[in-house]
Amino acid sequence: MRAFLLQYGDGLKDVETLVDVGGGTGRHVAEIVQNYPHIKGINFDLPHVVATAPPYDGVSHMRIVLQF
Repeated sequence: MRAFLLQYGDGLKDVETLVDVGGGTGRHVAEIVQNYPHIKGINFDLPHVVATAPPYDGVSHMRIVLQF
């Protein structure tokens, strides 16, 4: 993640909301929000995955629920 932020961090200056689809426990989006606190982070994953996600400042966890 550190390499990503160093390489592409300038591209995040104007981002207001960042959604990480399949974000697992939200660690990556949380690290981005920590470095760019103006960004609202959303971690989006399956219910059983999000259930294990710790709280992170600036990050909301959302569950994907699929019904067929």
